[in-house]
Amino acid sequence: MKIGFKPFTIGILLGLGLVSGCGNMATSYEVTQLTDAQINKSPNDERAYEYFVLDNGLRALVISDPSTDKSAAALDVHVGHMADPKDRLGLAHYLEHMLFLGTQKYPEVGEYSEFIKKHGGMNNAGTGQQHTTYFFDIKPDYLEPALDRFAQFFIAPLFDPQYVEREKNAVHSEYKLKIKEEGRRIREVLKATSNPEHPASQFSVGNLDTLAERDGDPILPDLKAFYAEHYSASRMTVTVLGKESIDELKAYVKSKFSDIKNNGSQPQNVKTQLFKDDQLGVRINITPLKDAHTLSLQFPMPSSTPYYKKKPLGYLSNLIRNEAKGSLYDQLKSKGWIESIAAYNYGPDDTEIFFIEYALTKEGMNHIDSITDETFVYIEKIRQEGIEQQRFLERKKIAELNFQFKEKSTPASEVSSLATTMQYVEPQHILNYGYLYKDFDNDLIAEYANYLTPSNLRQVVIAQGLSTDKVEPLYQTPYSMQKLDGELLSEWSKVDSLASYKLPGENKFIAENPTVKSVKQEQEIPELHTDKPGFKLYYKQDNEFKLPKADVFVSVYSQLAGDDSSNRAKMQLYTALLNDSLESYAYAAREAGLRYSLWSNSRGLTYAVYGYDQKQDMLMKVLNERIMNLAIDPERFNIHKDRLIRAWKNSKFNRPISQVFGGVNQTLLERSYAPEVLAGSLKNVTVSDMESYIKAFHKAGSVEVLAHGNVDRQYANQLSAFLQKELMKSKSIAEKPESRVYELTSGKNILELDIDHNDSAIVVLFQGDKPDLKLTAKYRLATQVMSQSYYKTMRTDQQLGYVVGVTSNELAKVPNISFFVQSPKVGPIELEKRIDTFVRQFVEELDQMSDVDFVAHKEGLINDIKKNETRMVMRSVRYNNELSEGYTDFNKRDQLVETIQKASKEDIKTLIVNDILQADRRFVSRNVGQAHRDNDYQSASKGKNLCGSPECMASKLTKFK
Repeated sequence: MKIGFKPFTIGILLGLGLVSGCGNMATSYEVTQLTDAQINKSPNDERAYEYFVLDNGLRALVISDPSTDKSAAALDVHVGHMADPKDRLGLAHYLEHMLFLGTQKYPEVGEYSEFIKKHGGMNNAGTGQQHTTYFFDIKPDYLEPALDRFAQFFIAPLFDPQYVEREKNAVHSEYKLKIKEEGRRIREVLKATSNPEHPASQFSVGNLDTLAERDGDPILPDLKAFYAEHYSASRMTVTVLGKESIDELKAYVKSKFSDIKNNGSQPQNVKTQLFKDDQLGVRINITPLKDAHTLSLQFPMPSSTPYYKKKPLGYLSNLIRNEAKGSLYDQLKSKGWIESIAAYNYGPDDTEIFFIEYALTKEGMNHIDSITDETFVYIEKIRQEGIEQQRFLERKKIAELNFQFKEKSTPASEVSSLATTMQYVEPQHILNYGYLYKDFDNDLIAEYANYLTPSNLRQVVIAQGLSTDKVEPLYQTPYSMQKLDGELLSEWSKVDSLASYKLPGENKFIAENPTVKSVKQEQEIPELHTDKPGFKLYYKQDNEFKLPKADVFVSVYSQLAGDDSSNRAKMQLYTALLNDSLESYAYAAREAGLRYSLWSNSRGLTYAVYGYDQKQDMLMKVLNERIMNLAIDPERFNIHKDRLIRAWKNSKFNRPISQVFGGVNQTLLERSYAPEVLAGSLKNVTVSDMESYIKAFHKAGSVEVLAHGNVDRQYANQLSAFLQKELMKSKSIAEKPESRVYELTSGKNILELDIDHNDSAIVVLFQGDKPDLKLTAKYRLATQVMSQSYYKTMRTDQQLGYVVGVTSNELAKVPNISFFVQSPKVGPIELEKRIDTFVRQFVEELDQMSDVDFVAHKEGLINDIKKNETRMVMRSVRYNNELSEGYTDFNKRDQLVETIQKASKEDIKTLIVNDILQADRRFVSRNVGQAHRDNDYQSASKGKNLCGSPECMASKLTKFK
């Protein structure tokens, strides 16, 4: 896997081991140690670092952060599904699963995960093309024993034969769970149209067929052989973050990981081309399940990983996806052909693929070749006029500014991304590789731009109704691949004029010498600065993160935001049109580190502006003007109306578990509507209707504002006056709408959804009897103590499905606790019986739980609730969420913690017995999978308390008073 540069998702994808890059960058062991002073880190970074190499060749990075509330570790193995034997596809993924099922030192299945969960942590792993990454976080006091358990995965796993079949079923369940997910269906077609001799073309997940036992060829020896060959210290990197000193952390790593064997194994060096000649200069048609229109232009090219200091593809993708006036995006959007654009790069180690992707409108589907042609014209514009040192220096300035004020990542995401980064980047640049723009290299950028040619193109069109002649067998996806017409390729290679396009000019949103305001008065929580009829403003000057940034949330409330499905649908369309109108203006601000988000819910419209505070007023002024005076373009109206209706209709293809959870909210929460209801409500809405709606929306309502960060009282004064002037014009005062839920009646209430999927899914929910934060806290503690046992029972032991869990939640402050499963094995009636059996048996398990273990669960939950907000925006979001919920003392966390601290084991037992086993307020949301529609299902689906839609179910209930 390599380091890719897909905007806004790189950290997540690296953490999962999914983003790949190219370049067989052999890792050198010449650098065996780097101290904190030798590693390039942000001036804002108070953590201490040290890089070193163990005697067995394992590369390690330790991070000391005395203030951390979570310790974390990750180990990356430079091997993934591309190393699977051709007769054992999915073996790398299967191995990842098996490592969690006991080691010689800790043989009990689930003991590792139980230990992590009990002490306030989480753990996971992911298998990608050429990397498998394992990671966890935990309360700081338990890092050393957690590392001891973790390291044994890579020293002495059991590979217990009794779990061979069980875990194959788990892998198969994961495959079946996602068999209708568009990303996987499309990915498998792209593999099917690549070189079958290249290992990237292989099926990665695995299923019961590919992992089957065969006569004379059992899987367990193959599994052990794969582990022995590839899980070598020479292919591993480990990152550990804790509160301990550097020396203590180094001692942990040396004592825990030195016994990992090193057989000298190195990452595979693939020399086969990813695509044959007849797989380039082609058009690939793919039929999705959802009604979607996508054009993806894909160009293979050599590795850019060795040039991470120069970022040639980052430079090109930034120009191609630019949304400013006159850009490729702006021109294609103005023609009504596209909804969005993306440009990014990734691929396996030996090659790289550059993607230019468009979400198309219906009209755009009629102009696919013209869009492709215009793309090549714009690329030529970049070649001739866009490769300039000044643009590179502007990117460098923005990157340096962002690195100077870089905030912490969460411990788990930090260690998992760094562990993978260490496989490719020189140790001194582990922390700043993504911000490094060292040298402008005109020739290098031009060289990569020269791969963006028609003859090197794979033109992928994803839409319903396309001509196809093949079906990908694993996901049953129709597709075709045909050579592009030679005359068409020749036409795309010609450029008559570049005058129609403009390259972006100087970015006026870049902050100049940003400074942090001095704190004159310490504030523990946001204080109410302005309290006028219909307008409230809270602010808090930050005294912890010390950044020249501010986060401002502005909520405009109105009864018309969601009092019925028609207004809720119009509110969604209003939000879409606002975002659409702001794209070109706000793009430069976003590039300069000043971003906005604008969204709606059933109570109103909210926008947030966050980033450098220096030029926020420029962006906010335009935001306010558009909100109050949106001019609706009929063409854009039709495009976004169509897009929303399609998205709502496409929701029927979501995972069954997602749909049954959606049914819970749509039934119990007032002002929540099913997607098909919203689609029907928007169908006949006209431009005139929308104009009338927007006026009515702003006629009566209220505004609530939260400002947090580099803000002082003077800033609050100016912001308050500015927003009142902009947003309160001629507005009648109306209180913000309340969120209310429906009260479950006694007995069983069943919502049964008709979902076209083989798997069954169920959510069994138990509702509290009133809005009660203390009960919320107890539900959360019950979830904490039950969840790992539930997971082991339902997933590991009974093998019911890949997705199982217990969760607690609030709907309009009324707490609930839910048990859920998605299963390819049995239907929802049997699933509910097994859930009830688990709860009955857990009461006995709770009786046997030691006081020490129970206290550990309490401390772990408290640690999770009070977790450090590593970035300022995380705290801002919490403040805004509490304000939205009505916690104007901003003390929700403290109240939860106080109740949990006082709760006893007997309290939780009483809650489980009374609120679950003997509950009157039970709600079941379920679907019966196609595989389970037998006679039992036919008779069980005739109960009088059963409904087939959320509207039917809600009509039987009453609202909480």
